[in-house]
Amino acid sequence: MLEAAILSSHIKPGTRLIEQHLAKEFSVSQTSIREALQDLERVGLVVKNSNRGSYVIDLSSEDLIHIYQLRRELEPMACAFAAGCLKQQTLDSLEQCIARMRQSVKKREIKTYLSADLCFHRIIWESQPNPYLQKALTTLCLPLFAFELVERQAGAHMDFGRAIRRHELIVSVLRTGDPARVAKMMRRLTDRFLRQDLTEFTQKGHGPTKGTLLPRKRRIKDRKGRKGEQFVSAWPEPSET
Repeated sequence: MLEAAILSSHIKPGTRLIEQHLAKEFSVSQTSIREALQDLERVGLVVKNSNRGSYVIDLSSEDLIHIYQLRRELEPMACAFAAGCLKQQTLDSLEQCIARMRQSVKKREIKTYLSADLCFHRIIWESQPNPYLQKALTTLCLPLFAFELVERQAGAHMDFGRAIRRHELIVSVLRTGDPARVAKMMRRLTDRFLRQDLTEFTQKGHGPTKGTLLPRKRRIKDRKGRKGEQFVSAWPEPSET
């Protein structure tokens, strides 16, 4: 019931969660509330700050940028590591996650959609051989997915069709088994994920502060002279030396 109260926006993002008050509101013991808070902390919906108590997850635009700065380096690395050792069974599992995402959109089940989305990424993280990288991505991205769940449940807009096509692209490139190609593609997609999230923040009046470095678009032409757009990261690429 505490989770439902958060996802329905009855309890707003950033709200401090006081065990005594919650126990009284929901007519349960403080022990039950404490256990519920621990469960919600594990899935990222609740953040516990030392000496300040527990709060409903709430990420500012700057928080998003900080998370994506790290995600942009770590997730492409994980995908590149996984590309060389993915089995057909793992690729099939990724396809199943995408199928669940499609079905949940049809049924308008946002929680199921985001659960399948997180499962998709976790399969890749767990398929690569570095356990420290897997742990780092889980710690880094779980609050991101949890916050997105709160925002989507509150009615934030999302282009689900485009998001699903991007996940299909990830699987398609992973099938090539080319680590460099996979890493390059994931960096571009991560920049696009950040732009999408920040656009939605801006629409809600929580845009990035002036001077914030953002991935941007530039106009390009292909070999046949056709015009298009390309995302260019505002962050420097890691040195190859």
